[in-house]
Amino acid sequence: MSFEIPSAFYTSDAFASVSLLLVLFAARLIVGRALRRRKDLTEQVARRWTANLRNLLLLVAVIGLVMIWAPQLRTFALSLTAVVVALVVATKELILCLSGAALRTFTRAFSVGDVVEVGATKGEVLDLSLLAAQLEEFENSGGSIVPTGRIVTLP
Repeated sequence: MSFEIPSAFYTSDAFASVSLLLVLFAARLIVGRALRRRKDLTEQVARRWTANLRNLLLLVAVIGLVMIWAPQLRTFALSLTAVVVALVVATKELILCLSGAALRTFTRAFSVGDVVEVGATKGEVLDLSLLAAQLEEFENSGGSIVPTGRIVTLP
């Protein structure tokens, strides 16, 4: 029984990634051994060179993997962006309500018991929450303000 690797594997991104990592690992081993064998370098200098080599090879590995997987990363980033935009659109009203509540709290614009007018609606604030304010609506009749008995909820 023989096991054949399909020829498409050799042109795949996975093969390129594994090959890159193996080459970099081999380079680290070879250069690391060469540094340890040199007698003219102090231990501190050899450690510094080893650390610099490790950091350089890590940088090459990251850049190489990003270049190999760039099309897939671009597709993933686009998908992730679409999901984030969908979440923002879906929660837009919630975000607006929460930011309005924060603004109202920090500026102390009004509180329960105050009489406020929003657009054509005028009333006394009955309740404040993070998402809405409830007003008892008033109407102007003959120059005086009369409660209508309706409760209006404003986001």
